[in-house]
Amino acid sequence: RAFSGGQYAAVFPGLSAANCPLAFSPDAVPAQALRRTTPHSRGMRSKELPAPLLGQPLTAARLARWGIPRNRLLRADLVPLGSGVYIPRHLADAADEEELYLLRAQGVASDYPQGWISHLSAARVFNCPLPRRLYTPEVHMSHSRETDFRVRRRDVVGHRSAVSEEEVTIHQGIRLTSAVRTWCDLAA
Repeated sequence: RAFSGGQYAAVFPGLSAANCPLAFSPDAVPAQALRRTTPHSRGMRSKELPAPLLGQPLTAARLARWGIPRNRLLRADLVPLGSGVYIPRHLADAADEEELYLLRAQGVASDYPQGWISHLSAARVFNCPLPRRLYTPEVHMSHSRETDFRVRRRDVVGHRSAVSEEEVTIHQGIRLTSAVRTWCDLAA
């Protein structure tokens, strides 16, 4: 099978009939050049994550805002935490179980800007002393009763709450109920 110059140049950039006349002879084409090549087969790495995304939890929605395809989440350099949240492997290797939970809560919260972390999840963010039996994998998210918004996600518990703006705060980069409101939610 003969290879045209354009096809050969696409597989072996920098070669042309001028600097390698035998390269365009069908007998001189290596067998691997006749196969379709991919970035992986040429030893190239697929798209790296932008630096601002390397130190935070990732979701498909966050990647889409950066123009990165959803299938990028399947690469080995990302670790799934559940609830559609992934983190870079270097973060997962350095984190303990509670830090992984907090990263997952932060990732879930980033996908729901109209909501906030609440109840047991907010208590865990505030590092409140809780019985061990309450350390479950679910992330508790609340939103205003005035909206029709519903949280529908695996391992995420949705709540509708009537709270004032003063009862919602930001702690460790996560939007959540204040410590006083969290205490009241747990007592209810």
